[in-house]
Amino acid sequence: METTATTTPPPGGAAAAPAKAITAKGASKSWEAVQTAGRKAFEAFLASNHYPKVAGLTAAALRKEHWLDAELYEHFAGWIAGGVVPPGRKGAGEPYQNGTIKGYVQILVNAAAAMHKGRGDPAADLFFTCLDVKASTPTAIWYRGLRKNIKRFCFERDKKAGDLGGEGAEPLYLEDVRRLVRAYYIKGTPEACARACAIIAAHQSAGRSSEIGYVDTDTASWDSYFRTMYAVQPMSKPSELKPFALCAGADRYCCFYAAFGYRAARVGFQVLDEDDTHYLFPDLHGSSAGAKLTKYVKDVCEGGLQRYSEVAIELHDNPSAAGLRVGACNVLATAVPAEFATHNTGHSRNSESAYFEYLRSSHALVAPGAVVLAGFPPQPWGRLCVTPKPPKISALTAIGVDLVGLGPLVDCTLLVDKATTHEDFCIGGGPRPPPRRDEARHV
Repeated sequence: METTATTTPPPGGAAAAPAKAITAKGASKSWEAVQTAGRKAFEAFLASNHYPKVAGLTAAALRKEHWLDAELYEHFAGWIAGGVVPPGRKGAGEPYQNGTIKGYVQILVNAAAAMHKGRGDPAADLFFTCLDVKASTPTAIWYRGLRKNIKRFCFERDKKAGDLGGEGAEPLYLEDVRRLVRAYYIKGTPEACARACAIIAAHQSAGRSSEIGYVDTDTASWDSYFRTMYAVQPMSKPSELKPFALCAGADRYCCFYAAFGYRAARVGFQVLDEDDTHYLFPDLHGSSAGAKLTKYVKDVCEGGLQRYSEVAIELHDNPSAAGLRVGACNVLATAVPAEFATHNTGHSRNSESAYFEYLRSSHALVAPGAVVLAGFPPQPWGRLCVTPKPPKISALTAIGVDLVGLGPLVDCTLLVDKATTHEDFCIGGGPRPPPRRDEARHV
């Protein structure tokens, strides 16, 4: 009879399905795809007979002396740099870019080090000091020079081809956001209103395009002093959190409360319930959040979706959601000190000084940048401030409106249904002020 080993949970019980192991290697699907592409490229390089010393061999057949041969990596880099991205891949038919070439070479060096470093061979240990960025050994100096020359080769290649457009996304500024949102408002469908709200929130967060989809209502809180809602955005690259303000805007085309109200009135406050997590933008939640947000940007541009053709706008060539972060960074750089701006963008300055390790993001430090991203003039340089305040519906008491009786009217207008809406947005909930500010904004 076969027996199956059982896993004993930690003391106190298991909180989730146990992982096989948490390793030091990258585990994201995108990183795994890069690793696979790099290995396939190297096998193709070996089969090409580009480097006679390894002609006819496979990666598995390479001996230690091959992996300790600097020319192997140089010839691999040169072979990749002279080729184009294969069909079916992003950028198919285009030359490999600097980052990709260096990444493939790095994958190869890491794989070789995993096989031969620390196995009692001084020559191998010396060779793989090239991976130590602070080392001054001959191989470390060689490897830094190789990476520098890969970048130089790509630059010169693109310069001759007249293709020095840069690798970054073209920025999308506040005026671009306004035009996108206005087009969606004119369309006015539930889908259009949800998309407009997501674009404004992504712009105000100044984060990576994929991150806004992971903001959940449990991290959202109403700050009674700043009189705005703050949420917490998970940052994928550093695996850290940053707060950001969801602000009243200078006009309805950059105002979160107007957009959230439009979305609620057309879609409701229903939020995705996945493992008891309620996401603020459920339409963007998932592994392809960045691609979805880019689709929101492109679909309402000329040549986009047919159903938005009557409201289509013209932006620069190939706009993408990544441009929202680029545009926000550009504006913040000119409007607030870097000590403030990095709290909006989530960039780390810990390498500059240990001081920045203690200076955590707070509502106050986020506020100066939030003011600018909401369409208002910047504060005097270096001065902290409060965020723009949305209108208060309590002003209606001056004309005799009963605010207690107004709650159900707000729920009716904004489609707040207790059966499908997270409790925080219902009467008596945590950040209940946002629905009331949404209603006041439209009144």
